[in-house]
Amino acid sequence: TIDQVREVQSVLPYPPLEGRQRALVVEDAHLLTIEAQNALLKSLEEPPSFNFFLLLVANRTRLLDTVLSRCQIVSMRPLAPDTLKAEVERRVPDAEADAREAALAACGGWLGEALRLAGDSRWAEMHHDLIAALGGGPLAALGFARVWSSQKDLPDAPERALRVLRDEVRARLRAGGGDEVFALWDRLG
Repeated sequence: TIDQVREVQSVLPYPPLEGRQRALVVEDAHLLTIEAQNALLKSLEEPPSFNFFLLLVANRTRLLDTVLSRCQIVSMRPLAPDTLKAEVERRVPDAEADAREAALAACGGWLGEALRLAGDSRWAEMHHDLIAALGGGPLAALGFARVWSSQKDLPDAPERALRVLRDEVRARLRAGGGDEVFALWDRLG
């Protein structure tokens, strides 16, 4: 929010207590409101020499062009599926297998997202609903889309649901299920 940005800005003029520089990490910067991005703009334009910002975004197209123009963009690649799975199993051993599988399906290859989602059973429910919708015909798919696109308490639920759907279709195509996928497409169309 704009209030959070202003709170951070209040400490920017003062040197860090330890070290010579301060890194300000803005996680999920793509979720900043337009007002908050505009407020942040002044700090990005003229930061004191001992401050630098890291804006972490899942989708940089959600940032204002004026914000992007003041950033050096470093694109990261998703982790390989085997590496991601092993790391999630190591770091979240208590999560149920269904929750880990759903997190891996919805995270887009990003470890931080997978760890966050593995602890939330709603993503396991979404993954289960998606698989059921794939086999249930157009009404089931529409029901799935209606329910998951209205999840206000789950950030990016529609985008994640579409990513899971896309990945499931790709997996079925790779496994030789082309006829099944095209039949599903006909039912959904």
